[in-house]
Amino acid sequence: MTPSRRTVLQGGLASACAAMTTLPHWSLASPTSPTNEVSLLVVDDGFAEGRAFAEETARWNRNVHTISGDVTSLWYRDLHRRWQSATSVIAGLTGYTALFCLERLAWDANHRVVIRIDHTRRALGEIEHVVKASASVLSRTDRLPANWGPAMARLLLTSRIDSRAPRTSRTVRSSSLFSAAWAEPLVSWVIAPKGWAGA
Repeated sequence: MTPSRRTVLQGGLASACAAMTTLPHWSLASPTSPTNEVSLLVVDDGFAEGRAFAEETARWNRNVHTISGDVTSLWYRDLHRRWQSATSVIAGLTGYTALFCLERLAWDANHRVVIRIDHTRRALGEIEHVVKASASVLSRTDRLPANWGPAMARLLLTSRIDSRAPRTSRTVRSSSLFSAAWAEPLVSWVIAPKGWAGA
């Protein structure tokens, strides 16, 4: 019997975790403006949207770590030491499976996902973006361009990070600049220490 897509994803997830356009309605800072405390960006370069996200972050001179679905190397080479600090904030654009693993590792390090934006393909090339964040972040997500990868980078790098703030949700839809299908939904996210309130 041929395994279902759900079975394949669950199997890959278990293995990975066991192994260890302009936005006129957004008030986004320019790359020369003060930014928040994000010290590392994690990008899955297997997606065109991820590559566009990474190109935008390069303008901000931030440390970017690229993955291809698997976070094992990132964990052993960087995160297990980085998360010993109570001041380490990371952000990224990855597939759902990678964030699932990172979120569970973060719990053990007393870190939490404080901004999460799920990107899901809908009919006729439309993308649904479900934003779960503080009210101050939600207020900056009125609309998204078709090339939304760079917009996500700017949003994550210029939003105030406060893990104590209550999170609410909103759904925004956009078209897509890219036509290639994804094997799973993509997620933009920020992980910060529990109780963190940035400047």
